[in-house]
Amino acid sequence: MDSLLQSLLDYQHQSATGVFRVTAGQEQWQLYLFFGRLLYATGGRHRVRRWARYLKLYAPAYRPAELTAAVDSPWEYTLIAQGLAQGYVTLSQAKSIVQSSVQEVLFHVLTTEDAQTEWQPESPLTQQIVLIQIDRALEEARSLHSRWQEVLKPVRGLLRQFSPDVALHLRHPESLSRQVSPQVQQVLTQILDGQHTLWDMAALTKQSLPTVTRFLLDLVQQSIVDLTDISDLPAPVTPPPVATTTAPVGPLVACLDDSPLILQTLERILRPAGYRTLALQDPMAQMALLLEHRPDLILLDWVMPNVNGYELCGLLRKTAAFKDTPIILLTANEGLINRTRARLAGATELLQKPVREGELLQLLERFLPRAAQATVPPQPVGRTGTIAPQPLTPVEVNEQPQDIAQETAARVADLLKRYAAGEREFGGLSLVGADLRDQDLSGANLSRAELMLADLSRCQLVGTKLVGANLIGCELQQANLEGAGLTGANLIGADLSQTNLNYADLGAANLSTANLRGSRLRRANLNESLASGADLAEADLGGAKLYAANLNRADLSQANCSGADFTGANLWQATLDNTNLEGADLTGAVLPS
Repeated sequence: MDSLLQSLLDYQHQSATGVFRVTAGQEQWQLYLFFGRLLYATGGRHRVRRWARYLKLYAPAYRPAELTAAVDSPWEYTLIAQGLAQGYVTLSQAKSIVQSSVQEVLFHVLTTEDAQTEWQPESPLTQQIVLIQIDRALEEARSLHSRWQEVLKPVRGLLRQFSPDVALHLRHPESLSRQVSPQVQQVLTQILDGQHTLWDMAALTKQSLPTVTRFLLDLVQQSIVDLTDISDLPAPVTPPPVATTTAPVGPLVACLDDSPLILQTLERILRPAGYRTLALQDPMAQMALLLEHRPDLILLDWVMPNVNGYELCGLLRKTAAFKDTPIILLTANEGLINRTRARLAGATELLQKPVREGELLQLLERFLPRAAQATVPPQPVGRTGTIAPQPLTPVEVNEQPQDIAQETAARVADLLKRYAAGEREFGGLSLVGADLRDQDLSGANLSRAELMLADLSRCQLVGTKLVGANLIGCELQQANLEGAGLTGANLIGADLSQTNLNYADLGAANLSTANLRGSRLRRANLNESLASGADLAEADLGGAKLYAANLNRADLSQANCSGADFTGANLWQATLDNTNLEGADLTGAVLPS
């Protein structure tokens, strides 16, 4: 065991990148390292249960789609990254899931005997959610393991069978009722069902593993509760099909439709013709993916549950990312009124439904370079997971959906009226696609507000609270956000160029692929923020706090970072051409090779 732990510490000191595998009997654990830091850890007998447990504990609203991936791949990490990109999971939630999983895996590794280890240098996971110090993680796992063993000291004979992976079953409810209150009995009756492990109970009760074990140990000794082995849950992944053809390498076409059947139909037409596809069933919820991949052309359904196509088209046209992207609206009614509305919304063309292969490909050839020819690939897969065939449900087609733009405009008018009257509390307000250009909302509380695709250009937001707000794809050019609170805000793909963010609090904010070119961020707090792929060229980050920030692939060329704190930051693959790092603290930072 000592040699195993020493090997891990050696890889930390060597700043190694790869996978450290630990095998003991039928169990194997994988620890993913990035420049000597822990990115993720998985494996063991209850790998899927662990994933489901911490997902439910930290991000209960996230319902990831089934993923096409190898069962032995780090599919959990991929799903966390997808949830983060789509806005379903906050950075804080993602970090908690990763950190809890790592601690549990290390706990089990510490209990193994006669383990075999293997080191495999390889490319890191695509996204670095959090970088964990190996020595600190080991110390925390050791402490947990030591406290748990201390609880079991009085019953040495149970040590081998009393694993945190065992489930507990209530054998004698009547005996339990004599020892605990009715309220406690009700809770225990629900969780002592033979389907919950000690780890599960610790998560459900929000207590530590030793605390839960100490409470239940007496019941086990009295035979009121039985220990029972329990199998793992099925993994939410589908093995990838065997590739028999070359994958398409042509232009990327985004297909936005709430019908899985239509998405399948579009992919079956496009992929053999050499186009890559991005299938999105809920574009409003998955806007971050659209902004991340920046498709060459968008196929957009006219009628969807949460937003109609022409309004979404109008919102996309307001963003710098999609103002020139060809957008084709799919409609069952290609009449003059719909065609006029589509043109006014900025649609490039209309296409009659049901979609005919020849007409669609002819349209694409007009607006895109000819795609690379490819033979029919295996079962089409969307970027959000496999789209499984589903039975068709009759739906009444209604091409006159509710005008969301009018609702938003009414909310904006009401907001400005209330603000002018002195009100400042607007938390949780839905302002998707709102036009707030040149407005003054300084000091307002817009925490948790829905501002996706809103236009806040040149807006005065001095000291405004936007904690946890959804600002995906938001236009904030030349806005004044000095001293604003943006902790945990989602700014994926937002345009913050030339924005004043001096002294702003962006701790744990998601700034992936955001445009911050030329922005002022002097003494701003960006600790533990996720800014992978962000454009910070020519930005002023003098004295900014970037502790443990993820700046992988970020562009910091010609930026002023003098006196900035990059302690433990991830700057791998970042562009630092002519960057001013005078007096910057780079202790423990991962720097470009």
